[in-house]
Amino acid sequence: MPVSWRPAPERIAARPTLLAAWLVLCAAASASTPPFQAQIVDPQPVLAAIAAARPVDLGGAAVTGLVLPHHRVASDLIASGMVTAAQGPRPERIVMLTPDHFKRSPRAFATTLRDFDTAFGVVPVDRAAARALQASSAVASSILFEREHGIGELLPYVSRLFPGVPVLPVAIAIRSTRAQWDRLVDRLAPLVTPRTLIIQSTDFSRYLPREPAARRDQQMLNVIAAGVALVAGHRRPGPRRRRGHRAGRGRRRDARRRWPRRDAAAGLHAA
Repeated sequence: MPVSWRPAPERIAARPTLLAAWLVLCAAASASTPPFQAQIVDPQPVLAAIAAARPVDLGGAAVTGLVLPHHRVASDLIASGMVTAAQGPRPERIVMLTPDHFKRSPRAFATTLRDFDTAFGVVPVDRAAARALQASSAVASSILFEREHGIGELLPYVSRLFPGVPVLPVAIAIRSTRAQWDRLVDRLAPLVTPRTLIIQSTDFSRYLPREPAARRDQQMLNVIAAGVALVAGHRRPGPRRRRGHRAGRGRRRDARRRWPRRDAAAGLHAA
């Protein structure tokens, strides 16, 4: 006669308690993990850029989105966008989107539960929001943020101008697809409120003469201003042949001689 095994009632009753204890331990471990170190250690360049910033007068409108470069050569543009946003109502959360420059994420997207340490203090991570994203199989928990300048270069400005405001960092893999981007937007939608500031850390024109760079930057600014994502017909470049790659490097060197590298102006979205 087959014998069926059933757990004792006291074991069944203990399971929710054990689960709750496990969750508490996980949360404590996340909180005790040392923060990442932001890229900029010396606070003086950040303070100087903020002091010299020329914010945009939006007539009291709240800034809900920024498109910013992430290289120090464009610190005036970074500071201008950040200071403009800081003049409005204080956000309750800042979502920071960055490319995964070094291809370290094992999935299409990555986030973290760890805070960030800057020269102006610790920037807390919105752990509840990060866990909500990690519920998706497309979002990894990663330590890539320890050396991701797309986030690290902007965080000192966030710490200085938005002290105590939690951030939700999201790294986007180069290999991610439009369908995955759309699903990420669906995941982010419940986390974005009228008091959420979204910062897209993105460099635009590189290694181009002045006129073509300005033309392409203006095209992108027009798309952002219109609120239309013109992605139809866009194709990612295929692998370059060795000869073409060498020729491309030569063209880039020529472009640098004609026009020093300069990032696109900060884009603003106001509500």
